[in-house]
Amino acid sequence: MTNPSSLSGFLKEVLEQRHLSGNQLAQLAGISEGSVRNLLKQGIEDEVSGPHPLVLKAICQALQLDEVYVFQLAGYLSEVSSTKTISPAAEYFGQRFDRLPPKQQKQLWETLASLEQSAGILPPSENTRYLLEQLRTLQKEHPIFKGRKFGLKDELGRVIGNVTHSSTPTLLRKMTLERLHDAANLPPTLTWTDALYDEVIGSPDVTIALNVLLPIKAISTPQEKLFWLVHPSGTLDKRFSLLADEYQQGIRALWELLVDIAKN
Repeated sequence: MTNPSSLSGFLKEVLEQRHLSGNQLAQLAGISEGSVRNLLKQGIEDEVSGPHPLVLKAICQALQLDEVYVFQLAGYLSEVSSTKTISPAAEYFGQRFDRLPPKQQKQLWETLASLEQSAGILPPSENTRYLLEQLRTLQKEHPIFKGRKFGLKDELGRVIGNVTHSSTPTLLRKMTLERLHDAANLPPTLTWTDALYDEVIGSPDVTIALNVLLPIKAISTPQEKLFWLVHPSGTLDKRFSLLADEYQQGIRALWELLVDIAKN
């Protein structure tokens, strides 16, 4: 029996409820499987090092968890730092739920799933499974997303950009928009694309999708992940119209999928 008041116990309970494995969580959060294993050993094995805040943040984003509560469980915040992120009714419901025996709790979960289904709402586990299926389809139809390879020019560009601070969010945004603009065959103005880009980048599900498609720890932000995904290996200095047909089709398909994920 896990202890939900500990970090490891809480995460194990969440994974069990959502029918996710540790490996799947690592994939969704864009972190290593070893980091997940360490998280699931917190409070159980004394020699396990404490979780890195960025790892915790990635986990919270992937599972849509309350960051304050998770950071409290990890010992980074005291309880006085808590802020309410759910309604009083939801908190009261949760207190009553915890008093029920396991059999009745299971029945309540089933009732909740039925209500969500009738309302057209996918529960977190089903939403994650559907998201992964969409990404697998994208990778199958467009193999360029099965594993983004970084050539010498790409790696050199990343290193120089980081050293000279030229790879700023503003510049990454500008270059990404220019490529998406060309991919969508839009008119010169970027007004509509700017707003859509912000909506897509701000979506938690899009962050998960980008983590799955580009699981490279050094590339941590969704803005940079999207930048490198729409600039396949060796194409950084090429105009979109000069890219191979498979690249053009893949970039268009990726953007259409991300827009669909953000809006649904």
